Amino acid sequence: MKENKLLVLVIGNISTGKTTFIQNLNKRKNRIVIINDDYPDVNSGDLSHDIFEALQIDKTVVLEGNYVSRHNRARVINPVSSYIRNTKFICFDFGPGNNESLERRLLNPTSNKEKIIEVHTKFLIQYNKPIIQEGFSKIITCY
Repeated sequence: MKENKLLVLVIGNISTGKTTFIQNLNKRKNRIVIINDDYPDVNSGDLSHDIFEALQIDKTVVLEGNYVSRHNRARVINPVSSYIRNTKFICFDFGPGNNESLERRLLNPTSNKEKIIEVHTKFLIQYNKPIIQEGFSKIITCY
C-alpha cells in the first residue's frame, strides 16, 4: 500500500479547458478519473464512495468538476482527509471563466443558451481562488 495517497482536483468554470486536460491525463495508468457530471446527485454518497474506494486501492484520483467555491472544495477535501490519512491534494485551477469561455460554450451548446449563460454567470460570481490553507499541497494555475 502506498504511503501517500493523491487526489487531484481539476476546477474551473464551464468551458475553461478542464475536460481537454482530463482527457490527456486519462491516458496514463494507475489513475482513476472521476467526472463530477457523471454523478447526477452528488449528495447521494456515490461520489464519496468511489473516491474512497479508489484511494484505498492506491489509485491516484483525478476529480474534475466546477468546484469554484471554497465551500464546494471543502465538501471533497474534508471527508477524504478525515478518513484517509496521508492524502495529498493538488489543484489544477482553470479559473473563473470569462466572455471567451462563455462564447466557446455557446458555439457548441449542451443545453439551452439561457441556462448556459445562467450557470456560467453563477460560477463566475461564486469563484474563489484556491489557497493552500484549504488543504492543498500544490496549486497550479492554468489560465
